[in-house]
Amino acid sequence: MFIGKHTIYNIKQKIFFNSICNVSKQNDTLILIGIKLKRIRIAKGYTSYENFAFDNELNAAYYFSVEKGRNITIVYLERILNIHNITLEEFFKGFV
Repeated sequence: MFIGKHTIYNIKQKIFFNSICNVSKQNDTLILIGIKLKRIRIAKGYTSYENFAFDNELNAAYYFSVEKGRNITIVYLERILNIHNITLEEFFKGFV
């Protein structure tokens, strides 16, 4: 069976598009996690992420990046949620 250049190009485009969509969905989830953490922090009376990080012995730069939707590990998320006395189940309940 012969596969033309056009067909190969279309396959490569689909693979590339699907990979971008997956990354986009992943980034959207990280952004939503960051927004929710920021809302919880503010609701607890911390208007400054730096004060929150300092008071709870967290790296301020890393915590800031988490609130901005950058990378976060599940261990770090659990650490933050423990500070707020929130379980993972409670945090993700009703999550998109």
